[in-house]
Formats: sequence, C-alpha cells, structure tokens
Amino acid sequence: MATFHILASTIVAACAIILLNSILRRLFNFDIVATVPGPPSPSWIYGNMIQLVLAENYGDHEFGWHKQYGPVYRVKGCFGEDRLVVSDPQALKYILNNPAIIHSPNNAKTFPVLFGEESVASVHENHRRLRAAMNAGFSGSGVRNFLPVFVDVAKKVRYLAETLEAGSLPEQMISEWENATINGRFNTHSLVLFALKRISLPNGSWPICRTLCFGLHFASQLALYLRSTSLNARRRNLWKTRLGILAQILARKVTCSVSSVRSVLHHPLCFSLSGTGGGSGFGKTGVTPSQLVHQLPVLLLAGQDTSAAAMSWAIYWLAQNPEFQDKLREEILNSQEGGLDYDNMPVNILPVERTREMFPPAPLLERSASEDCVIPFSEIVTSTGDRIHELPVKKGQFIFLALGAYQRSEALWGPDANEFKPSRWLAGDPCPGQTSALGPYAHLLAFLGGHRVCVGWRFALLEMQVILAELVGKFSFSLPKDSVVRAHLSATQFPVDGEGAKGLWLSVARLVN
Repeated sequence: MATFHILASTIVAACAIILLNSILRRLFNFDIVATVPGPPSPSWIYGNMIQLVLAENYGDHEFGWHKQYGPVYRVKGCFGEDRLVVSDPQALKYILNNPAIIHSPNNAKTFPVLFGEESVASVHENHRRLRAAMNAGFSGSGVRNFLPVFVDVAKKVRYLAETLEAGSLPEQMISEWENATINGRFNTHSLVLFALKRISLPNGSWPICRTLCFGLHFASQLALYLRSTSLNARRRNLWKTRLGILAQILARKVTCSVSSVRSVLHHPLCFSLSGTGGGSGFGKTGVTPSQLVHQLPVLLLAGQDTSAAAMSWAIYWLAQNPEFQDKLREEILNSQEGGLDYDNMPVNILPVERTREMFPPAPLLERSASEDCVIPFSEIVTSTGDRIHELPVKKGQFIFLALGAYQRSEALWGPDANEFKPSRWLAGDPCPGQTSALGPYAHLLAFLGGHRVCVGWRFALLEMQVILAELVGKFSFSLPKDSVVRAHLSATQFPVDGEGAKGLWLSVARLVN
C-alpha cells in the first residue's frame, strides 16, 4: 500500500510539473507556430493525437487536414502543446538534412531500450561510423549477392501456399510475409535464433516495445521528467547477457573466415562488416562482433515488420486489380526462359512502387528541434492572413513528418494521386510537381532521405520483387466477398480487418501450369 501511495504521489507531482511548465511557456513565450492554421482540438489532455495516430483507418483525419490546411499545419499535442505537421517538399528536405532537427526526446529515450546504445539507430556519433560500415553490404552490388537467398525464401513461401487445398479459399497471409522477410533467413540456425529472439527486453515484451515507439506520441511526456536509473541498469544487464551469446558465436565464426560468417547469419551486414581481414577489428571497418550484434534488433524490427506489411499491401493491391495480375504474370512467363532479370521487368516493380507510395511503412515520424532554427516552406498563410515562406521554430519544437500525406499530395503526384494508375509510373516521372529528388528512389520518402535514409532500401525493393514474381507466377489473388481492409498505424502501417484484427484475408487460387 505504501508503495502504491508513493507511486501515485510521484505521478501526480510529475503531471503537475508538466502542467505548470506548459502554462508558463505559453504565458511568457510568444511562438509564431501558434499562428499557423490547423484543426480544432477536441481535448486539452490529448489534443489531436488520438485523431492523428489512432484513427480507425489511418489518414481519415490527417489526409483531410492536408487538403484543408495545406502541406504545413498545426495540431495540438498533449496538454495544449503546439506541434507542426509537415509534408511540404522544401521543408522536408531541410529537416531531413539538418542535424539540428533530431529524433524527439521520446525516441531518444526509447531507442536505447529497444536497440542498445551502440546500434545504428543511435543519435550520437556512432551512427555515422556504423552506417559507413554497413553501406558496402547494402550497395547495389552487395544486395545482388543475396538474390539466391531471396529466391530460396520465395520458393519456401510458395511451398507453404501450395499446401492449400485445390481451389480458392480464404487465407490469412500477413504472418507468412513475416516469415518470408528477414526472420526467414535466420530460421536454419536455432542457436542464433534463440539469442536473437531474446534481444532487447524480457520475454513477451517485444510487442510492447513496438507499440511504445508510437505510443509515446500521445500518451504523455511523463517519461521525459522521470529518472530511469533502474530501467537503464536492467537494460544494460539484459544486453550484456543476451547479446553476449550471439557476440561469442559471431566472434568464433569470424576468426575462421568470411564464409563461416555466412553460415551463421545470412545478412549483408555481416559481409560488409567482415571486411577482408579477421580478428576483433572485423576487418577494415573497426566494428567489433559485439557492435555487430547490436545492429540485429534494428534489422529485425526494421526489416521484418516493414517488409511484411509492404508485402501484404502489395498483394492487396494486386488482388484489387486482376487485369494487372495477368499483365504481370505474362511478363514473368516471358522472362523465365533466360532467367528472371529484375532490372528489365518494368511491370514487376510497379506493385512495389505503388505500395511504397500509398502505404509507406512509417507514414508519420516525429522530430524535435535541438536548437533554434528557421524552416523554409513553399508558402504558409497564417491565421492573421500573412503569407510567409519560412518559419522560425524554437528549441524543443516537435515536428511531425507527414510522409504518407506527402506521397498522396495531388499538387505533387497529380490529380490521380489516390488512384490505381500504373501508366503514371510507366510513362515517366510519376511526380511531376517535384523538381528535386527527396528520397533515394522515385521521389518516394518511404525510405526517408538525407543522412538518415534507410540503408537497406535496395535490399527491400529486390526482396519484394523476387517474392512477388514467385507468387504471382503460381497463384492468383482476389479479395473475399464483403472484405473490409483498413490501415492501422503502430510501429508500422499494416492492414487490419473490419473488426480491427491484424491481418489480410485473401482468396488464393493455384494456377494450372
């Protein structure tokens, strides 16, 4: 009982501090952000956060606000805090390339818990060094070395689908995509998988971690004001023991040869870090086996959930367009005689592009200004009627990067931005309203851009191409009658059914050769 009273008193005191801080900032600091137009707030406690993040179908509110208020508008965060929502290309380019605009304090506290202090997701100097070490493995030539692995995984997924009875019957597909992505390349090494599955937090905590990534956007800012000494100590002990298992395995294998590394972990990260030499320095990169292990939770979360969701959306998109399925199937059959050349299969890449455009894995990202700065915009009309092309923001200002709204903007992608029109991609530039490239690929920001661009974007694209070619060549997909599919946002954007349950139900029919 005494413990409960102490905890309750601590929570009340912390909430009072947050409230007082919020009131004082508004009384003594005029902020021009407050003049940026935006939707009314239904709640002083939660602001617009529930509408923004927990909509029944992701984007129901956000995409409407984008049309009403433009590519830059203001929403209310918790306790009446003003936050910017940005999908303006000029502003996005500035933010993504400006080291002064960083991950929010929420994420800065969450990422070490999820991934460890020495992961590539870190916000300090380790990030640049680790990215440089990973670039070789994720280059165009590096990714192509793993084409046989992709093909093998795709065939295993096809084999699972072939266990269906003859005919067409509904199947819940999203769990199979999870097994077809990064997790599928670990499953032949039980000892490594044993260690990997226990990386980060205690058993059963991984789903909580994934929810935590976005949950902190709207729950409260309480964690920012509390000390977390016991949590940090527990986290360090967990990482030391569990990652130590895998570090020892990799260290033994690396000292033998690069080929031994391949036998333990089928991932290009190992190849890029192994360099040409062995020993504790991991070749020329100076990255140790222990540091390599710290990258695995990032790869598992970033590579498994995002790819599984993207694969589900791609098949969903194909299931709605049987004519395009036939066109893709024809291209696959015509290309099989000399072996599939994915660089010369323009139809095969379209579902991948369309999926990344309409359903980016992380359509809404949070950033924070670490110092006062001025963000350039195309144009903003303030609530006072002034037209401005830049906006001074103060240190600590929260900014949402609305990547989903950017990729559905009719001003950039044309009036058919929300329609299925593959001819828009085949005809040439799919984004006529954007003059300079933002992301690494086709003007898309599904893989972010700037110094935080996703290092594995080539890996993800080729992986999807291979699996789609294998499946569409053997099966046809359609939606069951009265099917309801909505987009739900958690750590990533994934499909749910009409009852809100995660998954995508499809009718799958095996084709007769």
